[in-house]
Amino acid sequence: MEQGTSNRALSGFLARLGGGRTGGQEAARPSAQAGLNGAAAVPAGSDKSISTKAFSRFLAALKYREAPVLLDLGPVVGSNINFFGERLGCKFFIEDVYANLEKYARENRTRELAEFFKSRFPQPDDSFDGILCWDIFDYLDKASAQVLAREMTRMLKPGGALLTFFATVAMPGKEYTRYLVVDDKTFRHKTAPAARGRQQVFVNRDINLMFQGLNVSDSFLLMTRTREIVFRKPEQKLAVDENAGLPESASVATTNTNGSTIATTSMVTAIPAPTTTTAKPMGAKAAMSAGSSSSVGGASIGRTS
Repeated sequence: MEQGTSNRALSGFLARLGGGRTGGQEAARPSAQAGLNGAAAVPAGSDKSISTKAFSRFLAALKYREAPVLLDLGPVVGSNINFFGERLGCKFFIEDVYANLEKYARENRTRELAEFFKSRFPQPDDSFDGILCWDIFDYLDKASAQVLAREMTRMLKPGGALLTFFATVAMPGKEYTRYLVVDDKTFRHKTAPAARGRQQVFVNRDINLMFQGLNVSDSFLLMTRTREIVFRKPEQKLAVDENAGLPESASVATTNTNGSTIATTSMVTAIPAPTTTTAKPMGAKAAMSAGSSSSVGGASIGRTS
């Protein structure tokens, strides 16, 4: 009896972490009924394994960042939290945008999503080393997608990585896909009914415009009619000349063959040498307290209030 009560309490705690800052727990109810094994976090539906090429590149980008901080835009999935905790020893934040979308769709208020996303995320600039967007952009209109992409770009740290998927053809039907990580190269998919289907197919030009300020690190077109993309935020550069200490933009005078002097501008940029650090996984023991973060499977989970 005590064991069952404890499990239910823990399940409820994880579910509360899945809600957004606006809309609170009410917005999270359709998709965040989580248990530690991840099964209860995802509504019943088809379950199949699918290969992924970009996910291993996303992990590699975070491998040497000490105690990275991750943001997941999907619902609470316990097995995913365990995976990232064991692999990266990271702090894990969940902001369930799918639950927000479902709430607004059911209330016939999707035209308000773009404005909603402008204040949806309270985190400051450069907050996260990695962001998991999954396929959320497929379900948004263009204006909402642009605002959400801009917020993700703002919150990503320099050198950080963002993983997202885009359908390459129109897909009928109304259902969400939940991504359960199996390993570096495999996901399991579970589907759940949705109040709103995929809205449009974004072409490469639209995707690049949405994520201005980020660079495409890896892009893969899969046989599942999905494009997987890893974006990276450029590292900050130091303007230093090795010998003369010239500023980033220096005026240099040169003499032409006819004796005239020509003023030219030389851009001197030195990129700091890469450093290697070793991630320090957090302890595996769960610490469920009344604070804003907890530890599950080596990952510290947090949410904003």
